[in-house]
Amino acid sequence: MINEDFIAQHWTEISERIHQRWLRFRASDLDGLRENIEKLVDRIQNVYGCARAQAELEFHEFRKSLRPRLQPSVARLDARTLY
Repeated sequence: MINEDFIAQHWTEISERIHQRWLRFRASDLDGLRENIEKLVDRIQNVYGCARAQAELEFHEFRKSLRPRLQPSVARLDARTLY
C-alpha cells in the first residue's frame, strides 16, 4: 500500500502523473490531495461527472500504477537477506 510518506516524497512525480492521466484537472484540482490522496476519487467524480464506482476504479488503477516504484528496493532487500 502506498503510504503518506511515499506520497510526500514523490508528490511532484505523482501530481505530474495525475495530470497526464486526467487531462481535465487544473492545478487547483490537486489542492489537498498531497495530504489526502483518497480525495482523488471525489475529484475524478466531480471533474469527469462519472459514477462513484467508476471514479473508485480509476483511482485504484492509478494507485496500483504507483507500486512498481517500490519493487526494486524490495528486491534488493530480498537479495541481501538470501546471501
